[in-house]
Amino acid sequence: MSSVDWGAVVTGAGVIVALCFNAVGLRDTRRQSRAAAERAEAAAALASDNNAALVAAIREISLEGGAAIDEHVSWSLSPDTGSLFRLENVGPVAAYDVAVETDPSLIVRNFEGDRSLVGAREAITFVAIITIGTVDTTVTVTWFESADRSGAQFRWRYPLPRSG
Repeated sequence: MSSVDWGAVVTGAGVIVALCFNAVGLRDTRRQSRAAAERAEAAAALASDNNAALVAAIREISLEGGAAIDEHVSWSLSPDTGSLFRLENVGPVAAYDVAVETDPSLIVRNFEGDRSLVGAREAITFVAIITIGTVDTTVTVTWFESADRSGAQFRWRYPLPRSG
């Protein structure tokens, strides 16, 4: 009869468990790095959009004496209560066929308000839930400034503000 070296068995089992934890940790680190890279890419795209909008606004002010900015839809995105957010048309003209898009990793639902027509100083609300898997919190709004959808379709992008 041979005796079992229980110390070696326990040590071997400990090594196997440690290797499993290392593998899981490495996988999670890679996933977090990939998510961080995707968030950085989304932030860079948003900054680029904002810079382009700023340049266009400055150009429009210089060409038209500043009056043109007051004649367009302008948006404000703010937290309301809990996970409820308010997207308000703070401009002096109506927005038609308003569409709100987000990254699939951001949970958005329960829209309230007429998105076919958002008048001046009117708002729509929605619930947005950020989870551990949320990669990008950018909200993209598209609309027309005429009821018949003639003319340009406009786009505005903004990161979901922190609530609370």
